[in-house]
Amino acid sequence: MSKGEENDFSHLSKSLADLIVSDVFERNKVVVRKDIPEEQKQKIRKLAQDLQEQVDAFLQKERGENL
Repeated sequence: MSKGEENDFSHLSKSLADLIVSDVFERNKVVVRKDIPEEQKQKIRKLAQDLQEQVDAFLQKERGENL
């Protein structure tokens, strides 16, 4: 997979995740607060980072098996 394809895939994944989250929030009438405490922001960032690492590891494994 070329860098351009990886960037496209990354952008597509982010857009899809944004759409799903927005849809879930809207269906459940969730109001997004703008005043999230810093500690909670740190936890969310850590969770997102962990998920990204798992996705990257999965993609690396898939690429290795497809060679």
